[in-house]
Amino acid sequence: SGTSKIVCGRNATENSTLRTLVCEGDSLLEAGSCMGPTVLLRGEATEEATQIAGAIVAAYSDGDTADVTVHCRFPGAEREIRVARNGRSMLQPYMI
Repeated sequence: SGTSKIVCGRNATENSTLRTLVCEGDSLLEAGSCMGPTVLLRGEATEEATQIAGAIVAAYSDGDTADVTVHCRFPGAEREIRVARNGRSMLQPYMI
């Protein structure tokens, strides 16, 4: 989404750092069914932004299943979503 930023941890140190950088209004997404990155979603957590952030978690997670359970912590709410593990190439338009 044009009003959201997604930051993905690349290793355990970065994942831990992202957890400390959560500010009021931020969302945090992590793989619930396997090891994977922590994703910080800053800005409006629209359904589109949440699905993109979840797709990043799924694409870079270590699981070997077709889909990944992603635990989402939003301001004042938590939920889990199932995200298909698609290729990383579909995420290319969102990378900087």
